[in-house]
Amino acid sequence: MPSNEPTFSRLIHAGALAEIDRSRVPNWNDLDPALMRRVAVSDPGNKHGAIYLWGTIGLGANPERIRAVAPDVPLDSWDLLFKPENAKRIAACGITMMDSAIDVIPSC
Repeated sequence: MPSNEPTFSRLIHAGALAEIDRSRVPNWNDLDPALMRRVAVSDPGNKHGAIYLWGTIGLGANPERIRAVAPDVPLDSWDLLFKPENAKRIAACGITMMDSAIDVIPSC
């Protein structure tokens, strides 16, 4: 499954995807119209794809562990991870990042 951007629009532009025959997709009308409008940025008219999965990117933390090693770092900001001085202080707690710049960077 390609992500919406940039892969999906590149596949459409390259002619690598056929148009969907909506008569063969019985639940097409049940797709969330707001989400389909978001995909239409890459696929005008939603001719080549439909939403398969939808998710959210966020920051999860264990405040008690972080406060034990760095009581003054912000828990409500991406600065927790993206300011090297903060990340260094909490590194012992464990830090995991998604390996997907197109998902992580727009979240910040």
